[in-house]
Amino acid sequence: MHDRHANLLCWSALALFTVGLVAVNINYSRADRRPPTYDDAWFLENSLIFHHHLTEGGLRAFLPAYASSFGTKAPLLSVLPLPLYLIFGTGQQTALLVNSFFVVISSLYLFLLVRRLFSPAAGLAAVVFYQTMPLAYGLSRAFLADYGLTALVIVWLYYLVASEQLSHSLIDLVLGMLLGLGLLMKVLFPAYIAGPLL
Repeated sequence: MHDRHANLLCWSALALFTVGLVAVNINYSRADRRPPTYDDAWFLENSLIFHHHLTEGGLRAFLPAYASSFGTKAPLLSVLPLPLYLIFGTGQQTALLVNSFFVVISSLYLFLLVRRLFSPAAGLAAVVFYQTMPLAYGLSRAFLADYGLTALVIVWLYYLVASEQLSHSLIDLVLGMLLGLGLLMKVLFPAYIAGPLL
């Protein structure tokens, strides 16, 4: 009974902490009036190009635009705001909402990973330490691939541990899909997961 109560308390604290992080990030993006930097601008510009092709010409116009965008950067981050643009309109603030999704994903999966390896309390502590590191909360407020990439690495590590040395075919399939998404986020994704995999 005590373990169940402690587990419920950790889940509740995780939810409150994560909602708080998302609220702070949204408020920050509304207050921040600085223009995007070079890398932010590249992803934002491509997301607006994709939105224009999708809304003006549908998938037949979007797919060639997406295929031709592969260059110095993998373009997945530029695709992710498209549903948000359709709901909230285009703009940097709308694009930054993608990071709210990554805040939730990274908090949830880091908690699950550390809980699986240690305990729910350790999982909660890991989330608090990670999400309050200056690099983590700084990247969560910029439209760059790095924060989303980190979230994908955390998710990948969780499923790697859950696969029990790649012995579950369904989880192995999930790992393969995450590898593909990671490559579309940044071509160096395999370098981030090579150590744990080996």
